[in-house]
Amino acid sequence: MKDISVIVLLYKPDLRKTLCTLKSILTQKNADYEILISDDGSEEDYFPEIEDYLKKNNFSDYSFIKNTENVGTVKNCLGALKKAIGKY
Repeated sequence: MKDISVIVLLYKPDLRKTLCTLKSILTQKNADYEILISDDGSEEDYFPEIEDYLKKNNFSDYSFIKNTENVGTVKNCLGALKKAIGKY
C-alpha cells in the first residue's frame, strides 16, 4: 500500500502544462506515493509522452486510465479513486 495516491485528471490537456504538473509532483520528497493519470475521453492521447517523461525521471509508480468517451469530471475522478491504493 502507498501512503498517498495523487490523481491527475485530464481532458483535452496541454502537454506542456501536464508535464509541469508532473514535475511538481515528482519533486516531493519523503513520501511514498503513486500517480494515477485519468483522461476523460480526449481525442489526443498523450500517454506515450507522459510515460516517457516519467521513465526519464526514474518514476515507475504510475497508472493510466483512459476513458474512451467523455464521462464527466466526477465519473473520471471516481474511476481513478477506485484504482487508487494509497491511504490518502
